[in-house]
Amino acid sequence: MTTNGDGSHALYGHGMQATPTSSVYGDNGTIIVEDGVNLQTSGVGAHGAFVDWGTSKIEFQGGGTISVSGDDSYVLYADAGKITSKLDTNGDVVSGGKFIITGDMLAANGGAIDLILADGSIFVGSADQGTGSIKLKMESGSKWYVTKDETDQVIMEEGSARYLGTLADHSGLGRSSFVPLRITEAGTLTVNGGTTYFRTDIENRTSDQLVVTNAVEGTGGKVGVYNNGGSNTDGTEKVVLI
Repeated sequence: MTTNGDGSHALYGHGMQATPTSSVYGDNGTIIVEDGVNLQTSGVGAHGAFVDWGTSKIEFQGGGTISVSGDDSYVLYADAGKITSKLDTNGDVVSGGKFIITGDMLAANGGAIDLILADGSIFVGSADQGTGSIKLKMESGSKWYVTKDETDQVIMEEGSARYLGTLADHSGLGRSSFVPLRITEAGTLTVNGGTTYFRTDIENRTSDQLVVTNAVEGTGGKVGVYNNGGSNTDGTEKVVLI
């Protein structure tokens, strides 16, 4: 599904409820999305999947490809309501899918995003839970290229990977001539394995940095370092990663 134009959302969780004085859209509407969906939007405020009513839901039964292009556009935006992976009869997320996501996520006004990124998933963007909540579980084989500060709940499982910067930043050229990124993790980070990757220029004592403002939970994980391959070092250089 492809949309073009300002405010042209690919999926919009809405509905209708009449009141004595007005008519508003979005009561008890649920959109079930089958595995393998392709959502692309272009325009200002054009979201990939968008809910803006408290009882509206978008439920992904599997994975899919979602990308947005335009100012103030989000791949997933829960402005009230919920956007989730597959739910069981109790309303709990039970399984995810392979997602290819390019763009940012946002939750506001009590809205919730609860997604499982399965093996082969690639997320390039950021997640801001604002006045709502965002929970992302990264299963083995999933990758997240973190491009901005984040305030979500992240669960990293063994075999998952997070990179500071974009795909291009972690290409050969991006690693050899990079501008260091400083990413703030202001949400809840649970690490049960997995690796977080940083780019460094050890000779000049500079690197990407992850600033964690809350406690890290879980069994622990790994740190991966890509040096830019510059001049030889003498072993006295230090860089701060976390």
